[in-house]
Order: sequence, then C-alpha cells, then structure tokens
Amino acid sequence: VASESITGLTNNDGTGLYWELLQSIYEPAGIAVKMALVPPARAKLMARNKKVDAVLGVYKEDAEEFIFPQWHYSAQTVSAIYKKQRIRQWQGQFSLRDKNVAWIRGYELDKYFYIPVNRQPQTRRRGTLQMLAKDRLDVFVDLHFELRRALEQNNEEFNLNQYQIQKLMQLKLYLAF
Repeated sequence: VASESITGLTNNDGTGLYWELLQSIYEPAGIAVKMALVPPARAKLMARNKKVDAVLGVYKEDAEEFIFPQWHYSAQTVSAIYKKQRIRQWQGQFSLRDKNVAWIRGYELDKYFYIPVNRQPQTRRRGTLQMLAKDRLDVFVDLHFELRRALEQNNEEFNLNQYQIQKLMQLKLYLAF
C-alpha cells in the first residue's frame, strides 16, 4: 500500500492509525501489509504501474482507472489562505474567480474548481507561502491540516494577522486498488 507520510496516520516508522487499521483488517486473512511512503502523485503512479496493490488517500473523482470501495474511510477539509486585502468578502469558490491560485502538485485540487482560476501548481508549501506574502499569488489552497502545520513551522516569518483562512471544500478519501 502506498501513501504519503501523515503524522499520526501513516508515520514513517510504520505506525499510525491507517497502517494499524489495514494490518488489523488484512493480516488476520493472511495478507501481509507492506507500506511505501511516497508523495501522492508517485503513489498513484506506482499503482498504475502495478508496483503496489493499493493507494491510500485517493479522491474518487481524481482517478478513474482505479477500483474504489463503495464507502470512503475519511474526508479532508481543503482551505484557502489569502491576504485580507485581496478578498474583501468570502463567497466560497466564487471568491477565487480569475485569481492566481496555487496548490501543492500531486493533490490536483484544481479538478474540483467549478470556476475559472489562474492555475499555479507548486512543489513546496513554504515557498508557496512566501509567494503569497510577496503578492505573487492571490490564494493558496491546501489540505487544512497541512496548511496549519506549514504556518506553525514558518510562524516567525509569516504574520497571520494579515491573512484569512476559509474552508473551501470537503473531499472524501478512498483506499483505491
């Protein structure tokens, strides 16, 4: 099973809620669970190339070539952060119309936008936050918990009083085969 490393859920040392659940489900049936910790895009590529049997954390709308269970195992909140002066009144996705919007490559969050935006996929959260601070971006969209963690790690160089964080959408997570 391939997944990205998520603290408390899929830890680097093989512990975490999701690893433990998979082991408790499959190992009593004689199926050994081996873990591969890789970025999300690589996890999907590994499954497509038959290097792994399953991928944790796939959005159903994101990958038609996989087999999905009927029910999701979790959901993620996706939030937007922006300078207060850039968007005066938040109106959900409509607030992003024609703005320079960034997200982390591999999550492909732009597939869930139903309005036109200037797409700016990025590779690193810290660099993306710096671009936002320097007004090279209007909005940074990310998984809420990852956004909060990035802000905590960079709090001394990032004055949160100038910014607003808003919930943008909720995405269901699946174990894809």
